[in-house]
Amino acid sequence: GTLFFWMISYLWNVITILPHALGTTSSLEGNKVVQLIGLSLFVIGFVIETFADVQKWKFKLEPRNSGKFCNVGLFRFSQHPNYFGNLLVWFGIFCMNATALIEPVSRSSTVMVFEKRPVPESIQVVMSMVWRARRLLLAMISPMFVWILLSGQANGSITNALEMAQKKYGDSPSYQQYVNDVPLIVPKIHKLW
Repeated sequence: GTLFFWMISYLWNVITILPHALGTTSSLEGNKVVQLIGLSLFVIGFVIETFADVQKWKFKLEPRNSGKFCNVGLFRFSQHPNYFGNLLVWFGIFCMNATALIEPVSRSSTVMVFEKRPVPESIQVVMSMVWRARRLLLAMISPMFVWILLSGQANGSITNALEMAQKKYGDSPSYQQYVNDVPLIVPKIHKLW
């Protein structure tokens, strides 16, 4: 059991850090505007995740909230705002590194799979684009993995957190309304204003 836990943790870390690991090994500079957008997403996500954790911690410390579910602060807009912040953090890291992961167009970036048979030019162009973006495509695994992991935890397909919440708060009409009205992870933009 312990070995399995550490193997999964190691794999999780390797997959999650792919954009940064591949981006820092790139000799390409990247696009400063996209890097700034990525940095902004990272900072916003970090702030949201931190504030959500602090708000829930403070909510649980209050004796009057004993046995109640947290629906204050950022939890008014998302059932899991900390997950949303975490997603922004990793998507921001992906964006900061994305443009450095696409090789510039060059003669050597054209891929010929068949030496003896000519490949149509349209296929060569597509193959060239895929080859140039291969590190970017590999790095995309990270935000997709984090999304799958966090949404699986939130919707109960990976953990039993949803089932436990239903057992604990399911009889409360306000909890049922909260679950029906508040998005699981990504807040509705019109509700923020």
